[in-house]
This record gives sequence, C-alpha cells and structure tokens, in this order.
Amino acid sequence: MNAIAPPPKPVTTEGTVLSVRGAVVDVRFGDAEAPAVNTAMIVKWDRAETLVLEVRSHVDPVTVRGIALQATEGLARGVKVEATGKPVSVPVGDAVLGRLLDVVGTLRDNGPELPADTPRRGIHATPPALRDETSSVAMFETGIKVIDLLAPLAQGGKAAMFGGAGVGKTVLVMELIHSMVEKYKGISVFAGVGERSREGHELLTDMQGSGVLAHTVLVYGQMNEPPGARWRVPLTALTIAEYFRDQKHQNVLLLMDNVFRFVQAGAELSSLLGRLPSRVGYQPTLATEVALLEERIASVAGASVTAIQAVYVPADDFTDPAVTAISSHMDSIIMLSRDLAAQAFYPAIDPLSSSSVLLDPLVVGAEHYALAERARTFDVSEGVSCESCHGPASGWLGPHTERNWIHQQSVGAGMIDESDLVKRTDQCLECHLGKGEKYVDHEMIAAGHPDLFFELDSFSAVMPRHWKEHGEGGATAPSDPWFDVRELTTGQAVQLRDAMLRLVSRAHGKVWPEYSEMQCYACHHSLTPPEQSWRQARGYPNRRPGDPPWNASRYAVFRDVVHQLDGQDAGQLDEQILQLTKLMSQLNPDRDAVSGAAANSARLADALVGKIQAATYDPASTLRLLRKICDDADEISGEGEQSAAQAAMAIQSLFVAYDRDAKLQNSAEVRAAISALFQQLQSPSAYDPAPFARQMQQVNALLR
Repeated sequence: MNAIAPPPKPVTTEGTVLSVRGAVVDVRFGDAEAPAVNTAMIVKWDRAETLVLEVRSHVDPVTVRGIALQATEGLARGVKVEATGKPVSVPVGDAVLGRLLDVVGTLRDNGPELPADTPRRGIHATPPALRDETSSVAMFETGIKVIDLLAPLAQGGKAAMFGGAGVGKTVLVMELIHSMVEKYKGISVFAGVGERSREGHELLTDMQGSGVLAHTVLVYGQMNEPPGARWRVPLTALTIAEYFRDQKHQNVLLLMDNVFRFVQAGAELSSLLGRLPSRVGYQPTLATEVALLEERIASVAGASVTAIQAVYVPADDFTDPAVTAISSHMDSIIMLSRDLAAQAFYPAIDPLSSSSVLLDPLVVGAEHYALAERARTFDVSEGVSCESCHGPASGWLGPHTERNWIHQQSVGAGMIDESDLVKRTDQCLECHLGKGEKYVDHEMIAAGHPDLFFELDSFSAVMPRHWKEHGEGGATAPSDPWFDVRELTTGQAVQLRDAMLRLVSRAHGKVWPEYSEMQCYACHHSLTPPEQSWRQARGYPNRRPGDPPWNASRYAVFRDVVHQLDGQDAGQLDEQILQLTKLMSQLNPDRDAVSGAAANSARLADALVGKIQAATYDPASTLRLLRKICDDADEISGEGEQSAAQAAMAIQSLFVAYDRDAKLQNSAEVRAAISALFQQLQSPSAYDPAPFARQMQQVNALLR
C-alpha cells in the first residue's frame, strides 16, 4: 500500500524580523516555507522611508537571511516584513531617460514622478543563451587617439580601465559618455558604484549643463550607502540597459564606476553573512559574483550592450584577486599609470600594458596594426621611427638593411630623401608644428615639445645616429662640414614661408581661430568680435583686454641671416613684415590686407629658400653672422622670451659649427657664456631682457 505524500507547506508572505546585524537582517516566516533566494522583502515599519531587503540564504526552512538595500538604523526585532514573491524590480524604458535612480528604482533627482504605466523589470536575469549571442569586430570609436590606436574598444564588448586613485578613470568615463551621445546618438546607462556623493552630484550637474543627460540614465549606489546597495546597483543599471537592447533594439553604452566597489561590497556582505574569507580577505564566491554580472553583458541580434568599466586597483597591485577576476572577462584593457599622471600626462594611459582583442591585422587592418606595433616599440632615444620621416616603408625598409644596399636605391624605391633640407624641413614641420591645413598637435606641445619656434638642427640632433655616422646623402662621411649652419638657416626660411601661407589661408576663413597656429605670427590672435572671444574680452597676462599678443620675434634672428645673404630681398621682406605687424596689432584688421602682406612675405621667403640652400658657408661668413646676432642683443632681447630663446639656440648652433674649424683658444669660455644664456631662459615668466642682452654682449666680446 503506497503512503500518501504530505501536502507541500504553504509559502507565506509575511514574516518577522528576528535579528539585525548592520546590513544583514534575519527574518522568520512562521511555520510556512520561507521565500526563495533573491526575493525582495519590504519592511513594514513606522518610517516614511522604504526599506527593501533581499533574501540571500536560508538559515532553516522558515528563516531567511537577507541583505538590506537601504540603511537599517532604527530597525528593531519584531517588525513585520512582507515578501513580494519576486525579485527587486526597477522602472525601465524611455521614461527613465534623463533621470537619476537608486538601487531599487526610486527617483532621486527631485523631479516629477514616472508615469503610472512605466514598465518594470526584475534585476535578476539569466544571460542570453550562447546560441543567441552575437560577436562584433566593429570598433567603438572614442575619439581618444591612444585608445583607438592601441586598445580599440569593440561595439558590444567589455572594456575595463584599471588604475589607482586619482589617475583619471572618472574623467575618461565622462569622455566616453560624450562620444556615445555625440557620435553614435545612442543611449548611455551610468552606474555609480560606491563612489563619492560629491562626484555623483558633479556628474549630474555637468550632464545637465552639457545637454547629454536626456540620452542617459544615472543609477547611483554611493559610498555612503549600505553594502547591499553598492552590491546590487550594477544589476539595476544592467537591467535598464537590457531593456533597451531587448525591447527597443537599441545599442547601449553601459558605464560602471567603479566595479571594484561592487566586489568590495560583496566582500563586506560575505563577512556579515558569516562566510570564511578567501585569498587576501575576499569572499569565497568572488569569481561567481563577477561572472554573474559580466556574463549578462552581451550582444544579441540587432542590438548590443557595450560595457566600459572603471576598476580601482588597490595599492596599484594589478595581481589583486579582484582585479584579475574582472580582467578575465574583458575584451579591452586600458591601464592607467600613476607615473604618467604624476607627470601631468592625461589621459595617463600606459601604451605598453594596455591591450585589446581587436588589435589584430584581420580586424583593424594591416596598416592600423603595424602603426600600433611601431608605437609600442618606439624608443624616444632614437628620435623618430623610420617611416615618420621617410614615408611608407613597404618598398624600401627591408632592402635598406641589406649589405651593399645604398641610399639612392632606397630613394628610388620610394623613400623620402631627407638629405634634401627642404624636404626634411617639410617633414619636421608636418609632425611637430603643423603644415598646410594640418593644425599643430597640441598634445605633443603639452607633452613637453620644444618651445613654439622651429630649429631644424634641434630635430636632427635627436634623430637616429646614422644621420651623422653615414653623413647626408648616404655618404660615409659628412659631405658638407657647414651642414649645421645650412640646416639652421634653411629650416627658418621654410618655416617663415609656411607660416605666411597659413596666415593667408586663415585670413580667408569664416572664423579666425583663437589658436590659428602655434607660431608667433598668428598665435592667439583673433579677428572675431570681442564678445565672441574671451581672450579679447578678459585680456592676457600683462596686456590690456583686446590687445593681441602679436610680435615678430621669429623674424628678429632670421632677419640677420637674410640681410647677410641678400640685402635687396631682406629690405623687401622687412617692409612686408613691418606692414603685417602693424595690421595684426589692430583688434579687427582688414583680412584682405593681412592676406596680401602675408602672401608677399611667403613669396619672398620662398625665394630665399633656394638661395640659402645654394649659399656658400665658411668660417668667415659664420663668424659674421654670429657677431651680427650678438650686435642686435638689445633689439632681439626686447622682442620677448621666444626671440631670446631662438637667439640662444642660433648662437649655440653657429658657434659649434664655427669652432669645429677655428678651434678657438677660449672655446670653453665662450661655451660657458652661451650656457649662461640658456640658464636665463629656464623660467619664461622670470625672463628679463636687460641681463639677457648683457650676456649676449659678453658672448660677442669673447668672439672678438
């Protein structure tokens, strides 16, 4: 005879608080079965604030241990608790765009209530089936060059920015939100996990001011909130992102700052739940918890969730278990370096440690991959890579390294011949100061580029040693012992010509840029009305508002070169430069007049390029030029710090070339006097023209 099975115990919906230990609350549900794990429970207490608990484990068949998602101060034993029978659910859809929510979906921006028909979703869900997931090799272009080149992000992929405190993780997150809204016109969901309340408030106000908040959902579980809120807020944000992906079929950018705080909150709760800690004190379920979050971030047919996560690295230890657990799920890893941040290099991305699965020639293309590899292996001590100066190396670089292969064969195979000083100047100008329609690379300037004037011999000095060992034009010894002087003068002539041509182009533009070029001839000057230019409205250091910082400091030294070479051309160029100076000293100069004077100056400078290339240089002409520059000490030093710096570099270059042949007995004394010129230029803000002029006169006296 078969025994009759007992009926199942009913699942009750009401229990009583049994104990409270911080963020962990035990609830007893009488003699009936307790609710399932992950079920939401609402505390029925006498306060206006809602207190939501989530079932974490079963102590016995009728008692559950839950975690609080809000503060439990004032909660006492015996208070009634209602089990909802379902997980925590949060509002989703278009109604939450532009709003700030907390972990349980409550609005926290003091805005209007959500419509009554706003859909809701539970924060716990299973990842998409593997057969439903799709992979993509399309790049998510951030507009940040070091990321797009060396660690490209995948649309629908996962990327992490690892770094310690204060290295710029949050700033990068803001830039990526801007890229998503401006470039891709997509939806962004931001999860603030365990960060400072001040940072959360600043982010909200910044996004309101920039106009991107309307396309963004903010979900905060901040540092001052219980560990349960910090542990579950990533799931809340992910649930909202999944709705846009699955129901709206929209691409979503999910940003989490900071995922380490998610792990940290889990460790706090693990200790409160009575679990034994694992390695370095983390929870024994670390890998599982990270996987439950990361595996839900996936792409399905027609839509994707691209996740970018900031990860704090405790004590800058990249072997920390939390860091390694998170990094194992990433497609792209961006490492932020404290050393770079300390040197004010931002974004402080370490190009050697950052990586991406997309950086493959079959994905990004052979050219992108090759460029990235060259960037990683670039040695600053070598000056520049071969292709940077000599052009694409596919046809010549391999044979160029073979025995008995000569320079002219490489030139015939497509290599740019840098023995031609004009070509070399063009190459240097294009990369370092901008050429033609290409603007100067401001990042290079900020990274410690030389002062904003051009000295070709300075660039050549840091090039690979073969420039000097093998001579110019492939010879085994320098064919021109006065190459240094020719290098100096040719570089300045080409730079003057190109500066004037850019001035012509900018003068005919619709708006004259505030930074039209990083040169003395147009730097910071604006043809826009004062009300459209904060520099003209507020003024410059030591200048009146509206007084443009125009000066002809570049020409102060080069003028002496031109006068020694060709007096007639020098006189005409002086006249054009003087006219241009007067025009640019006006607040709103006539554009046609600026263009005309600049075009005439460019024509005269171009004629000088050929004459300088063909000129004969010897000890006598070099010494005359040295003395002429020193004789003009008062005028040159009075033009300002840039003119003085250019004079110091010219004097040094010319003397090195002159002394190589003359071998002066007081050579050491002259070199010491020239070094004193540079010492006076170490602090541009403290530059004083009078002592600098006296030091130039001291050099002149030693030369006589």
